[in-house]
Amino acid sequence: MHAHTHDVEVKKVEKLSPTQVRLTLSFSAEVVAEHEKMTAKDYSKQASLPGFRPGKAPLKMVLDKFQDRIRRDVLSHLVEAGVSEAMHAQKLYPISRPRIELGDFTFQPGQALEFKAEFEVEPEVNVKNYKGVPIKEAPKSVDDIEVDKTIESLRERMGVLEPSDETKPTKGCFAVVEVGYALVDKPEKSEKPAPFTVELGEGKLIPEIDEAFMSMGVGEQKKVVATFPDDYNEKDLASKKAEFDCKLVELKKRTLPELNDAFAETIRPGATLLELKNDIRKNIETTRDRELKRGQRQQIIDYLVQKNQFDVPKSMVESQSRRLLESMANDLKQRGQSLPALKDEEMKTVLSSAEEIVRGGLLLKHIARQEKIELAEERYQSRIAQLAEQWEKSPEETEKFLGSQGVLDRIRDELLTDQIFDFLIENAKIEPSK
Repeated sequence: MHAHTHDVEVKKVEKLSPTQVRLTLSFSAEVVAEHEKMTAKDYSKQASLPGFRPGKAPLKMVLDKFQDRIRRDVLSHLVEAGVSEAMHAQKLYPISRPRIELGDFTFQPGQALEFKAEFEVEPEVNVKNYKGVPIKEAPKSVDDIEVDKTIESLRERMGVLEPSDETKPTKGCFAVVEVGYALVDKPEKSEKPAPFTVELGEGKLIPEIDEAFMSMGVGEQKKVVATFPDDYNEKDLASKKAEFDCKLVELKKRTLPELNDAFAETIRPGATLLELKNDIRKNIETTRDRELKRGQRQQIIDYLVQKNQFDVPKSMVESQSRRLLESMANDLKQRGQSLPALKDEEMKTVLSSAEEIVRGGLLLKHIARQEKIELAEERYQSRIAQLAEQWEKSPEETEKFLGSQGVLDRIRDELLTDQIFDFLIENAKIEPSK
């Protein structure tokens, strides 16, 4: 396309709502004629008209022969360029394709091109109260008690169950039990008793059955009437009443491994107990930092949303809702399930979450504009280098691959969001954690 200006005239800006705008735009008859001539010249370079070499036919003949196509090109180019220039001049940020009304323009000599463009825009938000947002301080460093707790749970996981001489169960002991059942209303729906090992008195079984086992001695058998839980994994048994045949076969005692370097070696080959403890400490710190960051970001967004009320564009909420539903469907698909049709209340919750996400995103974007925060190039290069190292490729190959997958913009957006949050956290008011 030629390097030229379009001199679009913005005749009217109508705010139909805080997020809906209609522009009335106009091009003078001279600009239209000039573009018609330039487009005809472009056509004449390739046009083959009888008796003329390509590019040598008179302009009038080219205009006559390709008039409809030339005029269609002129209109589409002027409308697109005019809308783009007007939006830039008016500092409008569109979020939908404009709906164009051309009226009755007919390319008559001396006739100006006037048209309307209607579209959704980002609401104008002058974000307030974004400095001094109250957020909770980072928790104190990880202490030995937390590390020891983790070590203890690893020991329990590695513990060995051995037969016990006890004849009566105690809370938290392990036992081999047999449980069968027959539904009260449908006795043919039943299952013979089968043995399994379970921890008693810790809510692992249906309450009535757990209680029965806690009162039994080894070798004792009891019949118990109880109801399968509402969320039982076998749907045709959920909420059904059944008679359970229960037998306490054997009690077990758990022997825990000794806490030494040999134990550390079984958890992480080549590690001493001290090294294992240091690893655990680092993992707890990393997890805690991640949770702290997520928590602080949520506190900031909640605070900004509360302090800055504005209308959110419908189309942005709808597309965010679609993304949330897709994400829910993908999560379920990975677990071999499908997303059921959502009830009205559930759909309201999805829409409300989507609106909060859009609202938060717009607030961050406007803070970046107000503070002139732009993505730092070194952040971007560092992220590309990090991915390149993971994939064992060069940074150039990595960037090229990400570009071909169309994800570079998303990476830039995520990094800019991190940068905006860093700015907000630097300017926040840290409150002592209780």
